[in-house]
Amino acid sequence: MSLMDTAQLLGNIGEFVGAIVIVATLVYLAMQVRQNTDMMSVGNAQHFVDFNISLVGPIVTNRELAELWIKGDSDFETLDPIDKQRIVMFEWQAIAGWYNFFNLRQQRLVSDEQWREVVWIFENLGRRQAVREAWKTFKGGYDKPFQDFMAQYLESDPESKGD
Repeated sequence: MSLMDTAQLLGNIGEFVGAIVIVATLVYLAMQVRQNTDMMSVGNAQHFVDFNISLVGPIVTNRELAELWIKGDSDFETLDPIDKQRIVMFEWQAIAGWYNFFNLRQQRLVSDEQWREVVWIFENLGRRQAVREAWKTFKGGYDKPFQDFMAQYLESDPESKGD
């Protein structure tokens, strides 16, 4: 075998080995992306629990806030301006969290089960006067897809929901 034939053979072997390495690398990267996505989903699920606890915890432990939260549901107009602002800001925290979960859902990082739970929260808490007031105040700060999505929960007649 001549030197040229040997060089050609080694070149062919190198290309073959290179192709195998590329395929192996792609498989490895796909596995890593999948693992990373799974870890992000688990992290998002924990974030959802932490987020809910951070909102509900103060209501449970602080009677004044619990009373304000109750009035923010059906007696919003009877609140003084300071309490109105307090409850609107409190509800805005929830809307900001919902926005985060909406974006995670768009990226397919929130499971169907978890998303159903979030939508149930929109459907039920979206009836609250204080949530609607917070939405009127802060709606403009959110992008159009989120505004369109939330319109069905926060801009329709609350009495027609749940019938």
